Amino acid sequence: MPEKGASVRQARIAGEINRIVATSLEREHRSHLRGIVSISAVTVTRDLKTAKVFYSVFGSPSDTYYDKTYFARHAGRFRHDMAQALTIRTVPELVFEYDTTVVQAARIEELIDKINSERADESNQ
Repeated sequence: MPEKGASVRQARIAGEINRIVATSLEREHRSHLRGIVSISAVTVTRDLKTAKVFYSVFGSPSDTYYDKTYFARHAGRFRHDMAQALTIRTVPELVFEYDTTVVQAARIEELIDKINSERADESNQ
């Protein structure tokens, strides 16, 4: 999903980066990661110099921490893969950001379930 206010070019490049990183992740990096990793979004700055890659990890907190450090150490390798596939003059620097949306959604769902069970208990009394 394109960032609000993003140009068509930014959105196109973000989509390409998403595809390239996801493919590279599947082909070359999957065996090095501990959790199940999903690329959830990519945003690119207006000057096209930086791309934020948002990812989520399905696994334990230690898996999340390990995968976060893996992305930080191997961002250059992902950037190299992008340079091979993109036809732009300057390849954006990659910044990997852990996407907390899935965790927040699970927490909200847990709270809603708790409220619903409390209401059910109150109506049964």
